[in-house]
Amino acid sequence: TPAPTPVAAISTPPPAYPAEVACTGGEGTSVLKVSIGPAGIPEQVVVLTSSGIPALDQAAQAAVEGWKFRAATRNGQPVSASIQVPVTFRLPAELPNDCYLVQERLRRGG
Repeated sequence: TPAPTPVAAISTPPPAYPAEVACTGGEGTSVLKVSIGPAGIPEQVVVLTSSGIPALDQAAQAAVEGWKFRAATRNGQPVSASIQVPVTFRLPAELPNDCYLVQERLRRGG
């Protein structure tokens, strides 16, 4: 019988960094539990450990829901499996162009 194989990432585009969070200096890591079905598509994505910034957790979750994987196998057949995925947000070298608008809005209380 063939040896079992683990889940493997095929396509994992990075999440969009929420502009308001980037403009205010927010960074963090969200750890997600990803349940991957036999077709290699995430069936459930749950935040296990929050980054401390809800917008980052939501961006991480939304991105991972669209990722593609090669499913784990047992006896040569694809099976469901769960993995933990850390998604880290670090401030980009260049902040978004509209940061001055975000900062002005926050300064005015909105």
